[in-house]
Amino acid sequence: MALPAGDGKILCAGGVNKDIFLKALKGEYAGPEYLSHPKEWYHFNRKVLLYDTATDAWQVLGDFEQGARAGAAFAADGSAYYILNGELKPGIRTPQITRLKWR
Repeated sequence: MALPAGDGKILCAGGVNKDIFLKALKGEYAGPEYLSHPKEWYHFNRKVLLYDTATDAWQVLGDFEQGARAGAAFAADGSAYYILNGELKPGIRTPQITRLKWR
């Protein structure tokens, strides 16, 4: 997920682990077995990143377990950023809304 963060910056969070996801797409994991792992096994991205379009540079803002989601929504209200819902692991969605504030 990504969201404009002002001044030519983009806030990014969440997402799947590329290697695990591609192996699943190729059928290298059996369906029921693949879905039976604990959420940590899937290595969804926990880092919140800030991309600066002017300098073409990435900055890691933090490592948040609550950010390790796929297919979530990102929103802002001027004072904080929010991660809404998303998958904690394949097939398991959360209704949780996480507030991120670091400025």
